[in-house]
Amino acid sequence: MNVKEARLFPDKYRKYLREYIFKGGDEAVLLNAYDELLNLIDPYSVEVVTILDIHVRALEEIFDIHHDNDMIQWVYVQRANEFLA
Repeated sequence: MNVKEARLFPDKYRKYLREYIFKGGDEAVLLNAYDELLNLIDPYSVEVVTILDIHVRALEEIFDIHHDNDMIQWVYVQRANEFLA
């Protein structure tokens, strides 16, 4: 797997997560993400820990999270958790 292929899943995950969070939890976004993301992963090589790491990194980037920043609105975190589930 080359670097471009390795980045494709996290990049698409971040794109859909951002869209889902800021479009009010639109179910169409969730369904599109589910369809596309499942086609991008190899079920034999992806572990839950990897997906959680990708999710956390995506959230940090989307919200520009710094360790001292507590201004995140909880509704966005709730949507992000729905997306992950």
